[in-house]
Amino acid sequence: MARPTGPSEYSLKSSGSFQRKIQVHIRATFTIEILAEDLGDAADHQRRLEAILGDLQSQYPDVELTLTERRRQRGPVGAMRGAPRDITGRVNRYANGRH
Repeated sequence: MARPTGPSEYSLKSSGSFQRKIQVHIRATFTIEILAEDLGDAADHQRRLEAILGDLQSQYPDVELTLTERRRQRGPVGAMRGAPRDITGRVNRYANGRH
C-alpha cells in the first residue's frame, strides 16, 4: 500500500481515537476552444475570460489564465511534401552489371 506523502495532521474523533488528515494538492483545468474571426475578436474573447477570472480570484487567489494560439496542422505529422530524392522509378544498377 502506498504511503501518503505531504503535509498531514491528526484530529481527535468523537470516539477518542485519532484520525489522520492529509492535504491533497489538485489542479483544475478548464479548456475552452475559441475560433476567433480576427485579432479584434480574439481580444474580445480575452477580455470576457479575464472578467470571469476576476470572479474566480475571490475564491481562488492563485488562479491564472493562459491563452495560447492554436494553428491548424497542414497535414499529418511526418507527411511527405514531395517524392524523396532516392525514389526515382529507375531500376537499380548492381555491381555485376545486371539490373
